[in-house]
Amino acid sequence: MNGYRDGEDLFAILRKEYEPEPIRRRRPRTVLPALLHSLRELEAAPAAYESRSKLFYEQARLAEQYEDEATFKGKCQYFAPTYGDLSDEELQGYFGWRTRLRQGRWETAPDAFIFLYVLELLNGIGTVSPEDGYGKLEAVAAHYGPEDSGLQHSLRAWMRDYRIYYNLPPAGAGQDALPEGEDGTSSDSFFQVLLHGREAADGDLFAALNRFSSYRLDNSRLYKADPAFCTALMAEFCRQLQASYGTLCPGRNLLEDYVLEKDSEPIRLFRNSRFWFRPDGRSFTVRLGPYDRYEDDHGQWSRIRYLFSPVRQRRLGDLLKSVDALARRQRNLPAIRQPLEEPWLAPLFQQTLAALSRKETEARRRSVRIDFSRLSGIRSDAAVTGEKLMTDEERWQGEPEAAAAPETEAADEPETVPDEAAPPVKEAEEPSAEAAAGELPAGLTPDEYHLVQCLLYDRDWHWAEAGGRMVSLLVDAINGKLYDEIGDAVLTEGDGPELVPDYIDDLKGLIQP
Repeated sequence: MNGYRDGEDLFAILRKEYEPEPIRRRRPRTVLPALLHSLRELEAAPAAYESRSKLFYEQARLAEQYEDEATFKGKCQYFAPTYGDLSDEELQGYFGWRTRLRQGRWETAPDAFIFLYVLELLNGIGTVSPEDGYGKLEAVAAHYGPEDSGLQHSLRAWMRDYRIYYNLPPAGAGQDALPEGEDGTSSDSFFQVLLHGREAADGDLFAALNRFSSYRLDNSRLYKADPAFCTALMAEFCRQLQASYGTLCPGRNLLEDYVLEKDSEPIRLFRNSRFWFRPDGRSFTVRLGPYDRYEDDHGQWSRIRYLFSPVRQRRLGDLLKSVDALARRQRNLPAIRQPLEEPWLAPLFQQTLAALSRKETEARRRSVRIDFSRLSGIRSDAAVTGEKLMTDEERWQGEPEAAAAPETEAADEPETVPDEAAPPVKEAEEPSAEAAAGELPAGLTPDEYHLVQCLLYDRDWHWAEAGGRMVSLLVDAINGKLYDEIGDAVLTEGDGPELVPDYIDDLKGLIQP
Protein backbone atom coordinates (compact mmCIF):
# COMPACT_ATOMS: atom_id res chain seq x y z
CA MET A 1 0.00 0.00 0.00
CA ASN A 2 1.25 3.43 -0.79
CA GLY A 3 -0.67 5.14 2.09
CA TYR A 4 -3.02 7.03 -0.17
CA ARG A 5 -6.67 6.29 -0.75
CA ASP A 6 -7.49 5.10 -4.18
CA GLY A 7 -8.28 7.93 -6.50
CA GLU A 8 -7.19 10.62 -4.00
CA ASP A 9 -5.13 13.40 -5.56
CA LEU A 10 -1.71 14.03 -3.97
CA PHE A 11 -2.19 17.80 -4.15
CA ALA A 12 -5.53 17.49 -2.42
CA ILE A 13 -3.80 15.73 0.42
CA LEU A 14 -1.11 18.45 0.61
CA ARG A 15 -3.77 21.14 0.69
CA LYS A 16 -5.21 19.50 3.80
CA GLU A 17 -1.84 19.83 5.57
CA TYR A 18 -0.63 23.18 4.24
CA GLU A 19 -2.11 26.49 3.24
CA PRO A 20 -0.90 28.53 0.29
CA GLU A 21 1.04 31.73 1.07
CA PRO A 22 1.69 34.64 -1.25
CA ILE A 23 5.25 35.03 -2.49
CA ARG A 24 6.76 38.12 -0.88
CA ARG A 25 8.46 40.58 -3.08
CA ARG A 26 12.15 41.11 -2.44
CA ARG A 27 13.08 44.41 -0.88
CA PRO A 28 14.70 46.54 -3.54
CA ARG A 29 18.44 46.72 -3.03
CA THR A 30 19.74 50.02 -1.63
CA VAL A 31 21.47 52.04 -4.29
CA LEU A 32 24.55 53.51 -2.63
CA PRO A 33 25.72 57.00 -3.47
CA ALA A 34 28.88 57.09 -5.56
CA LEU A 35 31.18 57.98 -2.67
CA LEU A 36 29.95 55.13 -0.50
CA HIS A 37 30.28 52.82 -3.49
CA SER A 38 33.94 53.89 -3.72
CA LEU A 39 34.27 53.23 0.00
CA ARG A 40 33.05 49.67 -0.58
CA GLU A 41 35.51 49.16 -3.42
CA LEU A 42 38.42 49.83 -1.05
CA GLU A 43 37.43 46.69 0.84
CA ALA A 44 38.14 44.56 -2.24
CA ALA A 45 41.52 46.13 -2.99
CA PRO A 46 44.60 43.93 -2.37
CA ALA A 47 45.94 46.44 0.18
CA ALA A 48 42.88 45.86 2.35
CA TYR A 49 44.33 42.58 3.56
CA GLU A 50 47.62 44.14 4.73
CA SER A 51 46.22 46.18 7.62
CA ARG A 52 42.58 46.38 8.63
CA SER A 53 43.33 49.48 10.72
CA LYS A 54 44.92 51.23 7.74
CA LEU A 55 41.92 50.24 5.56
CA PHE A 56 39.55 51.81 8.10
CA TYR A 57 41.63 55.00 8.17
CA GLU A 58 41.63 55.30 4.37
CA GLN A 59 37.88 54.68 4.19
CA ALA A 60 37.23 57.22 6.95
CA ARG A 61 39.45 59.80 5.29
CA LEU A 62 37.59 59.27 1.99
CA ALA A 63 34.19 59.85 3.64
CA GLU A 64 35.34 62.56 6.07
CA GLN A 65 33.23 65.33 4.52
CA TYR A 66 30.38 63.11 3.28
CA GLU A 67 26.83 63.99 4.35
CA ASP A 68 23.59 62.05 4.03
CA GLU A 69 19.93 62.44 4.96
CA ALA A 70 19.20 58.74 5.48
CA THR A 71 17.54 57.56 8.69
CA PHE A 72 18.00 54.02 9.99
CA LYS A 73 15.23 52.61 12.20
CA GLY A 74 16.26 48.98 12.54
CA LYS A 75 18.67 47.16 14.83
CA CYS A 76 22.40 47.26 14.22
CA GLN A 77 24.05 44.84 16.61
CA TYR A 78 27.76 44.44 16.05
CA PHE A 79 30.70 44.23 18.43
CA ALA A 80 33.51 46.59 17.42
CA PRO A 81 32.34 47.00 13.81
CA THR A 82 33.98 48.68 10.82
CA TYR A 83 32.31 50.02 7.69
CA GLY A 84 32.63 46.61 6.03
CA ASP A 85 30.51 44.93 8.71
CA LEU A 86 27.49 47.15 7.99
CA SER A 87 24.90 46.48 5.30
CA ASP A 88 24.38 49.15 2.66
CA GLU A 89 21.26 50.39 4.44
CA GLU A 90 23.05 50.49 7.80
CA LEU A 91 26.05 52.22 6.27
CA GLN A 92 23.97 54.97 4.72
CA GLY A 93 21.97 55.27 7.95
CA TYR A 94 25.22 55.75 9.90
CA PHE A 95 26.35 58.65 7.76
CA GLY A 96 22.89 60.24 8.02
CA TRP A 97 23.11 60.01 11.84
CA ARG A 98 26.67 61.41 11.80
CA THR A 99 25.56 64.34 9.64
CA ARG A 100 22.87 65.33 12.13
CA LEU A 101 25.24 64.83 15.10
CA ARG A 102 27.75 67.23 13.55
CA GLN A 103 24.90 69.72 13.30
CA GLY A 104 24.33 69.40 17.05
CA ARG A 105 21.40 66.96 16.99
CA TRP A 106 22.20 64.16 19.46
CA GLU A 107 19.80 61.42 18.40
CA THR A 108 19.45 57.98 19.93
CA ALA A 109 21.71 55.59 18.02
CA PRO A 110 22.89 51.97 18.10
CA ASP A 111 26.18 51.34 19.91
CA ALA A 112 27.66 50.30 16.56
CA PHE A 113 27.16 53.83 15.18
CA ILE A 114 28.67 55.44 18.29
CA PHE A 115 31.62 53.05 18.15
CA LEU A 116 32.34 53.94 14.50
CA TYR A 117 32.16 57.65 15.24
CA VAL A 118 34.57 57.30 18.18
CA LEU A 119 37.02 55.36 15.97
CA GLU A 120 36.94 58.21 13.47
CA LEU A 121 37.73 60.75 16.19
CA LEU A 122 40.61 58.65 17.56
CA ASN A 123 42.15 58.63 14.07
CA GLY A 124 41.73 62.39 13.70
CA ILE A 125 38.81 62.17 11.26
CA GLY A 126 36.48 65.16 11.49
CA THR A 127 38.76 67.12 13.83
CA VAL A 128 40.83 70.24 13.29
CA SER A 129 43.31 69.54 16.11
CA PRO A 130 43.97 66.97 18.86
CA GLU A 131 42.36 69.35 21.35
CA ASP A 132 39.24 69.57 19.18
CA GLY A 133 39.13 65.78 18.89
CA TYR A 134 39.37 65.33 22.66
CA GLY A 135 36.55 67.79 23.20
CA LYS A 136 34.33 65.79 20.82
CA LEU A 137 35.20 62.57 22.64
CA GLU A 138 34.15 64.22 25.90
CA ALA A 139 30.84 65.21 24.30
CA VAL A 140 30.21 61.60 23.22
CA ALA A 141 30.98 60.39 26.76
CA ALA A 142 28.51 62.92 28.16
CA HIS A 143 25.64 62.06 25.77
CA TYR A 144 25.79 58.30 25.27
CA GLY A 145 25.77 55.27 27.51
CA PRO A 146 25.57 54.77 31.30
CA GLU A 147 28.77 55.04 33.32
CA ASP A 148 29.10 51.28 33.77
CA SER A 149 28.53 50.32 30.12
CA GLY A 150 31.18 48.56 28.07
CA LEU A 151 31.22 51.46 25.63
CA GLN A 152 31.94 53.99 28.39
CA HIS A 153 34.65 51.78 29.85
CA SER A 154 36.44 51.53 26.49
CA LEU A 155 35.89 55.22 25.79
CA ARG A 156 37.53 56.34 29.04
CA ALA A 157 40.58 54.16 28.35
CA TRP A 158 40.85 55.45 24.78
CA MET A 159 40.51 59.07 25.95
CA ARG A 160 43.48 58.58 28.28
CA ASP A 161 45.47 56.99 25.42
CA TYR A 162 44.42 59.86 23.14
CA ARG A 163 45.96 62.44 25.48
CA ILE A 164 49.13 60.38 25.72
CA TYR A 165 49.49 59.72 21.97
CA TYR A 166 48.86 63.34 20.98
CA ASN A 167 50.94 64.64 23.93
CA LEU A 168 48.17 66.71 25.50
CA PRO A 169 48.45 68.03 29.09
CA PRO A 170 47.23 65.64 31.82
CA ALA A 171 43.48 65.78 32.41
CA GLY A 172 43.04 66.78 36.06
CA ALA A 173 44.64 65.73 39.34
CA GLY A 174 43.50 62.15 39.03
CA GLN A 175 46.22 61.52 36.46
CA ASP A 176 48.86 62.08 39.13
CA ALA A 177 47.64 59.26 41.35
CA LEU A 178 50.17 56.61 42.21
CA PRO A 179 49.32 53.00 41.30
CA GLU A 180 47.58 51.01 43.99
CA GLY A 181 49.46 48.61 46.20
CA GLU A 182 49.10 44.85 46.00
CA ASP A 183 46.36 44.98 48.63
CA GLY A 184 44.36 47.33 46.42
CA THR A 185 44.70 50.25 48.85
CA SER A 186 45.38 53.65 47.35
CA SER A 187 48.61 55.01 48.82
CA ASP A 188 48.93 58.22 46.84
CA SER A 189 48.19 60.56 49.77
CA PHE A 190 50.82 58.84 51.94
CA PHE A 191 53.34 58.96 49.11
CA GLN A 192 52.75 62.68 48.57
CA VAL A 193 53.62 63.21 52.25
CA LEU A 194 56.93 61.38 51.77
CA LEU A 195 57.61 63.27 48.55
CA HIS A 196 57.27 66.59 50.41
CA GLY A 197 58.57 65.41 53.76
CA ARG A 198 60.29 68.67 54.72
CA GLU A 199 56.98 70.52 54.78
CA ALA A 200 54.90 67.67 56.26
CA ALA A 201 53.77 67.55 59.88
CA ASP A 202 55.43 64.98 62.16
CA GLY A 203 52.22 62.96 62.56
CA ASP A 204 51.58 62.78 58.80
CA LEU A 205 55.17 61.76 58.08
CA PHE A 206 55.08 59.09 60.80
CA ALA A 207 51.82 57.66 59.36
CA ALA A 208 53.32 57.55 55.85
CA LEU A 209 56.43 55.70 57.07
CA ASN A 210 54.21 53.28 58.94
CA ARG A 211 52.17 52.68 55.77
CA PHE A 212 55.12 51.64 53.59
CA SER A 213 57.21 49.82 56.20
CA SER A 214 57.09 46.15 57.11
CA TYR A 215 58.13 47.19 60.64
CA ARG A 216 55.13 48.58 62.49
CA LEU A 217 56.36 51.65 64.31
CA ASP A 218 53.14 52.07 66.27
CA ASN A 219 53.64 48.63 67.84
CA SER A 220 57.23 49.22 68.95
CA ARG A 221 58.30 49.48 72.60
CA LEU A 222 59.77 52.91 71.90
CA TYR A 223 56.43 54.25 70.64
CA LYS A 224 54.47 52.79 73.54
CA ALA A 225 56.94 54.28 76.03
CA ASP A 226 56.87 57.78 74.50
CA PRO A 227 54.61 58.26 71.46
CA ALA A 228 55.46 61.94 71.04
CA PHE A 229 59.22 61.33 71.06
CA CYS A 230 59.00 58.35 68.69
CA THR A 231 56.81 60.28 66.23
CA ALA A 232 59.10 63.32 66.25
CA LEU A 233 62.25 61.17 66.01
CA MET A 234 61.13 59.12 63.00
CA ALA A 235 59.77 62.16 61.17
CA GLU A 236 62.95 64.18 61.73
CA PHE A 237 65.16 61.23 60.78
CA CYS A 238 63.25 60.97 57.50
CA ARG A 239 63.81 64.67 56.80
CA GLN A 240 67.51 64.47 57.63
CA LEU A 241 67.91 61.39 55.42
CA GLN A 242 66.11 63.03 52.50
CA ALA A 243 68.30 66.12 52.77
CA SER A 244 71.60 64.21 52.78
CA TYR A 245 70.87 61.00 50.83
CA GLY A 246 72.38 62.33 47.62
CA THR A 247 75.68 62.84 49.44
CA LEU A 248 75.54 59.61 51.45
CA CYS A 249 74.58 57.46 48.43
CA PRO A 250 75.59 59.28 45.22
CA GLY A 251 73.54 58.50 42.13
CA ARG A 252 70.71 56.88 44.07
CA ASN A 253 67.21 58.00 45.03
CA LEU A 254 65.86 57.51 48.54
CA LEU A 255 62.25 56.81 47.55
CA GLU A 256 63.30 54.40 44.81
CA ASP A 257 65.57 52.54 47.23
CA TYR A 258 63.14 52.26 50.14
CA VAL A 259 59.58 52.78 48.86
CA LEU A 260 59.08 52.08 45.15
CA GLU A 261 60.22 49.47 42.66
CA LYS A 262 60.78 50.37 39.00
CA ASP A 263 58.58 48.60 36.45
CA SER A 264 59.07 49.02 32.69
CA GLU A 265 57.05 47.31 29.96
CA PRO A 266 56.17 47.83 26.29
CA ILE A 267 52.64 49.14 25.89
CA ARG A 268 50.08 49.29 23.10
CA LEU A 269 47.70 52.22 23.09
CA PHE A 270 44.09 52.11 21.86
CA ARG A 271 43.55 48.41 22.54
CA ASN A 272 40.53 46.78 20.83
CA SER A 273 40.15 49.65 18.40
CA ARG A 274 40.90 50.27 14.72
CA PHE A 275 43.57 52.89 15.33
CA TRP A 276 46.17 53.17 12.60
CA PHE A 277 49.63 53.92 13.98
CA ARG A 278 51.05 56.01 11.19
CA PRO A 279 54.84 56.27 10.75
CA ASP A 280 56.01 58.10 13.86
CA GLY A 281 59.31 59.97 13.92
CA ARG A 282 58.64 61.50 17.33
CA SER A 283 60.57 60.85 20.51
CA PHE A 284 59.08 62.26 23.70
CA THR A 285 57.91 61.48 27.23
CA VAL A 286 54.46 62.00 28.73
CA ARG A 287 54.38 62.20 32.53
CA LEU A 288 51.15 61.24 34.26
CA GLY A 289 52.73 61.88 37.65
CA PRO A 290 56.12 62.09 39.34
CA TYR A 291 56.52 58.31 39.22
CA ASP A 292 54.49 57.29 36.16
CA ARG A 293 55.39 58.10 32.56
CA TYR A 294 54.92 56.94 28.96
CA GLU A 295 57.75 57.12 26.43
CA ASP A 296 57.47 57.18 22.64
CA ASP A 297 60.66 56.17 20.85
CA HIS A 298 59.85 56.53 17.13
CA GLY A 299 56.58 54.65 17.49
CA GLN A 300 57.74 52.17 20.13
CA TRP A 301 55.73 52.90 23.26
CA SER A 302 56.67 51.87 26.79
CA ARG A 303 55.40 52.65 30.27
CA ILE A 304 57.82 53.24 33.14
CA ARG A 305 56.32 53.44 36.60
CA TYR A 306 57.21 52.75 40.21
CA LEU A 307 55.15 50.27 42.18
CA PHE A 308 55.05 49.25 45.81
CA SER A 309 56.55 45.87 46.56
CA PRO A 310 57.23 43.65 49.59
CA VAL A 311 60.97 43.94 48.89
CA ARG A 312 60.93 47.71 49.39
CA GLN A 313 58.66 47.41 52.43
CA ARG A 314 61.16 45.08 54.13
CA ARG A 315 64.06 47.36 53.25
CA LEU A 316 62.33 50.38 54.75
CA GLY A 317 61.31 48.25 57.74
CA ASP A 318 64.95 47.30 58.40
CA LEU A 319 65.98 50.95 58.24
CA LEU A 320 63.33 52.11 60.71
CA LYS A 321 63.97 49.18 63.02
CA SER A 322 67.65 50.16 63.08
CA VAL A 323 66.72 53.71 64.09
CA ASP A 324 64.46 52.23 66.77
CA ALA A 325 67.38 50.14 68.07
CA LEU A 326 69.65 53.20 68.32
CA ALA A 327 66.92 55.17 70.10
CA ARG A 328 66.37 52.40 72.65
CA ARG A 329 70.04 52.49 73.61
CA GLN A 330 69.83 56.23 74.02
CA ARG A 331 66.67 55.94 76.16
CA ASN A 332 67.80 52.86 78.15
CA LEU A 333 64.96 50.67 76.86
CA PRO A 334 65.22 46.90 76.21
CA ALA A 335 67.53 46.42 73.24
CA ILE A 336 66.62 44.87 69.88
CA ARG A 337 68.82 43.67 67.06
CA GLN A 338 69.86 46.37 64.62
CA PRO A 339 69.29 44.96 61.08
CA LEU A 340 71.37 47.56 59.22
CA GLU A 341 74.97 48.56 59.91
CA GLU A 342 75.37 51.33 57.33
CA PRO A 343 78.34 53.58 58.22
CA TRP A 344 76.23 56.70 57.87
CA LEU A 345 73.40 55.48 60.11
CA ALA A 346 74.77 56.29 63.59
CA PRO A 347 76.10 59.77 62.64
CA LEU A 348 72.78 60.60 60.99
CA PHE A 349 70.94 59.45 64.10
CA GLN A 350 73.03 61.81 66.26
CA GLN A 351 72.38 64.58 63.73
CA THR A 352 68.66 63.90 64.10
CA LEU A 353 68.83 64.13 67.91
CA ALA A 354 70.67 67.45 67.63
CA ALA A 355 68.01 68.78 65.27
CA LEU A 356 65.26 67.71 67.68
CA SER A 357 67.06 69.47 70.53
CA ARG A 358 67.29 72.68 68.53
CA LYS A 359 63.59 72.49 67.68
CA GLU A 360 62.70 71.93 71.33
CA THR A 361 64.73 74.97 72.36
CA GLU A 362 63.14 77.06 69.65
CA ALA A 363 59.67 75.91 70.72
CA ARG A 364 60.31 77.22 74.24
CA ARG A 365 61.49 80.55 72.94
CA ARG A 366 58.82 83.19 73.06
CA SER A 367 57.83 84.13 69.57
CA VAL A 368 57.12 87.83 70.22
CA ARG A 369 58.94 90.04 67.73
CA ILE A 370 58.86 93.80 68.35
CA ASP A 371 59.50 96.53 65.80
CA PHE A 372 61.16 99.13 68.05
CA SER A 373 61.23 101.66 65.24
CA ARG A 374 57.47 102.06 65.75
CA LEU A 375 57.59 102.74 69.53
CA SER A 376 57.95 106.50 69.19
CA GLY A 377 54.91 106.59 66.94
CA ILE A 378 52.94 104.50 69.42
CA ARG A 379 53.86 106.90 72.23
CA SER A 380 52.79 109.91 70.20
CA ASP A 381 49.49 108.28 69.28
CA ALA A 382 48.87 107.38 72.93
CA ALA A 383 49.49 110.97 74.04
CA VAL A 384 47.08 112.35 71.44
CA THR A 385 44.43 109.81 72.39
CA GLY A 386 44.85 110.62 76.10
CA GLU A 387 44.47 114.33 75.41
CA LYS A 388 41.22 113.72 73.53
CA LEU A 389 39.80 111.65 76.39
CA MET A 390 40.52 114.23 79.14
CA THR A 391 37.68 116.42 80.44
CA ASP A 392 38.03 120.18 80.90
CA GLU A 393 38.15 119.68 84.67
CA GLU A 394 41.04 117.20 84.33
CA ARG A 395 42.90 119.64 82.11
CA TRP A 396 42.32 122.47 84.66
CA GLN A 397 43.53 120.32 87.56
CA GLY A 398 46.61 119.38 85.66
CA GLU A 399 47.61 122.98 84.82
CA PRO A 400 50.33 124.62 87.00
CA GLU A 401 49.17 127.33 89.48
CA ALA A 402 49.55 130.87 88.31
CA ALA A 403 52.87 132.33 89.34
CA ALA A 404 51.47 135.83 89.86
CA ALA A 405 49.10 135.08 92.78
CA PRO A 406 47.98 138.02 94.98
CA GLU A 407 50.48 138.72 97.74
CA THR A 408 47.76 139.16 100.31
CA GLU A 409 46.51 135.64 99.82
CA ALA A 410 50.03 134.28 100.05
CA ALA A 411 50.62 136.20 103.26
CA ASP A 412 47.57 134.70 104.92
CA GLU A 413 48.74 131.16 104.38
CA PRO A 414 50.94 129.55 107.05
CA GLU A 415 54.53 128.80 106.21
CA THR A 416 55.10 125.15 105.38
CA VAL A 417 57.88 123.55 107.39
CA PRO A 418 59.50 120.39 105.99
CA ASP A 419 58.91 117.26 108.03
CA GLU A 420 62.39 116.22 109.01
CA ALA A 421 61.19 112.72 109.90
CA ALA A 422 59.82 112.04 106.42
CA PRO A 423 62.33 110.39 104.10
CA PRO A 424 63.26 112.24 100.93
CA VAL A 425 61.29 111.20 97.84
CA LYS A 426 63.47 109.83 95.04
CA GLU A 427 62.57 111.15 91.63
CA ALA A 428 62.02 108.61 88.81
CA GLU A 429 65.29 108.27 86.96
CA GLU A 430 65.65 108.20 83.18
CA PRO A 431 68.27 105.90 81.67
CA SER A 432 71.68 107.26 82.48
CA ALA A 433 74.16 108.43 79.91
CA GLU A 434 76.40 105.58 80.95
CA ALA A 435 73.68 103.03 80.13
CA ALA A 436 73.11 104.62 76.74
CA ALA A 437 76.80 104.63 75.91
CA GLY A 438 78.63 101.61 74.56
CA GLU A 439 77.33 98.18 73.58
CA LEU A 440 74.88 96.68 76.06
CA PRO A 441 74.66 92.92 76.78
CA ALA A 442 72.33 90.63 74.78
CA GLY A 443 71.46 93.48 72.42
CA LEU A 444 69.39 95.30 75.05
CA THR A 445 68.37 98.89 74.36
CA PRO A 446 69.15 101.56 76.99
CA ASP A 447 65.50 101.53 78.15
CA GLU A 448 65.49 97.74 78.53
CA TYR A 449 68.86 97.68 80.29
CA HIS A 450 67.83 100.44 82.71
CA LEU A 451 64.53 98.71 83.57
CA VAL A 452 66.33 95.50 84.57
CA GLN A 453 68.93 97.58 86.41
CA CYS A 454 66.24 99.33 88.47
CA LEU A 455 64.54 96.04 89.36
CA LEU A 456 67.84 94.37 90.31
CA TYR A 457 69.13 97.17 92.51
CA ASP A 458 65.88 98.37 94.14
CA ARG A 459 65.42 101.56 92.18
CA ASP A 460 62.21 103.15 91.01
CA TRP A 461 61.16 101.79 87.63
CA HIS A 462 58.14 104.08 87.14
CA TRP A 463 60.20 106.39 84.94
CA ALA A 464 59.18 104.04 82.11
CA GLU A 465 55.49 104.79 82.55
CA ALA A 466 56.12 108.48 83.18
CA GLY A 467 58.06 108.69 79.93
CA GLY A 468 55.27 107.07 77.91
CA ARG A 469 56.96 103.67 77.53
CA MET A 470 54.79 100.56 77.33
CA VAL A 471 56.18 98.42 80.14
CA SER A 472 54.61 95.20 78.85
CA LEU A 473 56.46 95.59 75.54
CA LEU A 474 59.72 96.23 77.35
CA VAL A 475 59.22 93.08 79.44
CA ASP A 476 58.55 90.93 76.37
CA ALA A 477 61.57 92.32 74.57
CA ILE A 478 63.85 91.73 77.57
CA ASN A 479 62.67 88.13 77.97
CA GLY A 480 63.25 87.43 74.29
CA LYS A 481 66.75 88.90 74.20
CA LEU A 482 67.96 87.34 77.46
CA TYR A 483 66.63 83.88 76.56
CA ASP A 484 69.90 82.95 74.84
CA GLU A 485 71.84 83.94 77.97
CA ILE A 486 69.53 82.59 80.69
CA GLY A 487 67.43 79.97 78.89
CA ASP A 488 64.13 81.14 80.34
CA ALA A 489 61.96 84.21 80.93
CA VAL A 490 63.54 86.47 83.58
CA LEU A 491 60.65 88.92 84.11
CA THR A 492 57.00 88.41 84.93
CA GLU A 493 54.13 90.88 85.07
CA GLY A 494 51.70 91.36 87.91
CA ASP A 495 50.94 94.84 89.19
CA GLY A 496 54.24 95.71 87.55
CA PRO A 497 57.39 94.05 86.24
CA GLU A 498 58.99 91.59 88.65
CA LEU A 499 62.19 89.55 88.53
CA VAL A 500 62.08 85.77 88.62
CA PRO A 501 64.03 85.05 91.85
CA ASP A 502 65.90 82.04 90.40
CA TYR A 503 67.74 84.22 87.88
CA ILE A 504 68.70 87.25 89.97
CA ASP A 505 72.32 86.12 90.44
CA ASP A 506 72.67 85.39 86.73
CA LEU A 507 71.32 88.81 85.85
CA LYS A 508 73.70 90.59 88.20
CA GLY A 509 76.52 89.03 86.21
CA LEU A 510 75.19 90.83 83.13
CA ILE A 511 73.69 94.06 84.49
CA GLN A 512 75.95 96.38 86.47
CA PRO A 513 74.63 98.62 89.33
